[in-house]
Amino acid sequence: MKGLIVNAMASSRVVEADGRGEGGQEEGGRGPHQEGTHDGHAVSLESAAALCLFFLVYCEPARSAQRSDAREIPRKNLRSSHVCWHVYGLLHRSCQDYSEAIKAYKQALRIDPENLQILRDLGLLQVQMRDLAGFRETRLAILTLRPNSKVHWLTYALAVHVGGDPAGAVDVIDSYTDTLDEDTAPEFQRNFESSELVMYKNRAMGEAAGDDEAGLRGALENLDRIEPVAVDRTGWLLARVDYQLRLRMYDEAAGSCLMLFERGITEDHRIHGAYMCALLRSDAETVAAVSRMKGTGTLATLAPLDDGQRTTLLGAYERPPACLARSPAVRRIVLTLLDPSGPAFRAALDGYARRQLGRGVPSLGSDLSSLYLDEVRGDGTSRYVLATDPADVRAHGVHRLLAGLVDSYVSSLEGGGSFPRGSGGGEGGEEEEEEEAGPGALLWSWYLRAVLHEQAGE
Repeated sequence: MKGLIVNAMASSRVVEADGRGEGGQEEGGRGPHQEGTHDGHAVSLESAAALCLFFLVYCEPARSAQRSDAREIPRKNLRSSHVCWHVYGLLHRSCQDYSEAIKAYKQALRIDPENLQILRDLGLLQVQMRDLAGFRETRLAILTLRPNSKVHWLTYALAVHVGGDPAGAVDVIDSYTDTLDEDTAPEFQRNFESSELVMYKNRAMGEAAGDDEAGLRGALENLDRIEPVAVDRTGWLLARVDYQLRLRMYDEAAGSCLMLFERGITEDHRIHGAYMCALLRSDAETVAAVSRMKGTGTLATLAPLDDGQRTTLLGAYERPPACLARSPAVRRIVLTLLDPSGPAFRAALDGYARRQLGRGVPSLGSDLSSLYLDEVRGDGTSRYVLATDPADVRAHGVHRLLAGLVDSYVSSLEGGGSFPRGSGGGEGGEEEEEEEAGPGALLWSWYLRAVLHEQAGE
């Protein structure tokens, strides 16, 4: 491959020599074959540049000497060849020198400002380097050159959006749809691509609205209008819940959450968090905080609840609708609603742990560690923080209670192959008889005990 580059360099020199030809160039003037010679010289340089690109892209990583040869060829005659500037930028990009690559692309566009390939390469590097303003300008230039392409319209809308102007992105999408025939264009028919477009536009409308009630109502009304086109029913309902909570339409938001549960989405704690906010009629700040929570976090693990709030949520989750009757998430959420110092919590924790150990769930220890919550007060408010320090974990009441339960499981399983008599697994909290355990229950009980020792730094 190095030989190809050497041959390309040699051919470039031959054309240069021919340009100075034996026929000579008249002093102070141009030779008789100068124009053709210049064209041949440009073709030679561009061919050599293409060979350099092939060498760098398709071959094994080059040694430093070979890279030096590859750099030298496009460096010649850079002032007049956009191809050489382009390849020079590709060379910098291959060496991860992205700033210099962007400079080279811009020099190439100075010579050939309507070259789509160079514009695309420049846009990719700009968004990679988080030059969002430059990315927006580049995509606008591409759209100006090819206004009939849907891809260029939507990419420009995205560039405007990521640049911090969601309202501008909505305007770009509207400008694009205004060019279409509503009766025949596929963008107005029910299909996946159209669904994604209208849902994206609606999301941008919601971001542009912020806390403005009129803007949020406009986004909600738009969501109702696009319902016949939206294929993603789950995404549509999630957006509806978000707008309804932000507009303090709590009864409607609770109904939308139940519709999501009826669709089988019962294990997503984000929806349960929104459902709790709707039941307790939480303020906008609390709703926003709950929406940012991860994992099994809900309103009940964000901040302490008063007795009335606990009663309201327990009424909804201890007697759930039919669509939630068999949901593991409901049993897990009940643990966060009960007082950790009371007998009801011990019974619920006992039943939950037995069920998971019988099924052989390896992540049970990590799951239950999210119950190690400590209340922290400050600025007139109180919040829960998760205890992670081994000393804090050892002193936490839930950890001590869980360790005692697991020790009783191990003792009973080793002696008789069954879980001990308890009050955790029966319906309504009634006293249980000893129940037979699966063959792996003892193994997973030992594993859970080891995890608890590790959490406590023992």
